[in-house]
Amino acid sequence: MLQGHDHTYSKTYPVLQDGSIDYKLEYATIGSVKYTVNPKGVIYAVHGTSGNQSRKPYGVTDENIYEIYGESYNNSWANITVEKNKLTVKIMYLENGQPKLWNSYGIL
Repeated sequence: MLQGHDHTYSKTYPVLQDGSIDYKLEYATIGSVKYTVNPKGVIYAVHGTSGNQSRKPYGVTDENIYEIYGESYNNSWANITVEKNKLTVKIMYLENGQPKLWNSYGIL
């Protein structure tokens, strides 16, 4: 589940139908990308900010549900590709006018 309007960068562990978190995950690395294999729940992701809107996370957050959670230091975007059963997300940002890879992950 891709979502927005949060000026942070985050990715949850799979959230199961009953609201619990699935921490028993299998991973596979293809190239330099770490893929979650057959997650049983929904993974929620926010890919940072667009425009001049970076800020630190605030409020109370249950960090136990997040595999990744933190401040969005850069204005960023997600390049997402889907090939058969493989979803790949590459988080990009600009440095001196050139696109750079910030982070990546995937789901098989």
